[in-house]
This record gives sequence, C-alpha cells and structure tokens, in this order.
Amino acid sequence: MKLNISQKNRASIALFFIFIIYLLESSSLLFYVKLPLFQFYWKPLVHLIVIFVILTFPRPRPKSKLKMKENINYWAFNFAAIYIIVYSLAGLIDGFGKSPYSHTP
Repeated sequence: MKLNISQKNRASIALFFIFIIYLLESSSLLFYVKLPLFQFYWKPLVHLIVIFVILTFPRPRPKSKLKMKENINYWAFNFAAIYIIVYSLAGLIDGFGKSPYSHTP
C-alpha cells in the first residue's frame, strides 16, 4: 500500500514520529510504567511502527541511470580511508589513552 503523499508531508510525518520517540525517551513516563515492560515491548513497538510508516512512503527513483557509479564508490572508499588515517594520526598526536573527564595534571 503506497501512499500518495507530498515530500513536505512525508517530512512532517517523519519529524512527528521522531518527536514522539523523543517524548517517550525523555518524559517521566518511565517512572509510571515498569521499566522492563517499557524497554522491551513499548519502545520496540514504536520503532517498528515508525519503520513501517517510513517504508510505505514512495521511494524516489532516479530519472536516468547513474553512469559514474563505480567512480563514486571509488572516491567514497578513498575519502573513508583518508578520514580513518587522519583521525588515527590525530589520536596519536593528541593521545588515545587520555580520559576527557580526568582533571589530574
């Protein structure tokens, strides 16, 4: 069942569900509902409903075939490798083992 919904309405629906999940996570509802019941039944149920609603949205399709798909994958892999290398080198310079919460000199 595919819904004919405009892109603006789809974004509104997605934001509404994100807001509902945020409210469930941060409200005082946790104190009134037994924590295991909420954690193992209600939260997964809400997430599954969100997944189902998002999957019923129509998927955008490209108008033409992507000609440079191999080239895009190649550059994405290169930039990912460069990012990991730079992040590791920055960790070596700054120090991997330091705790950001330690106040000792």
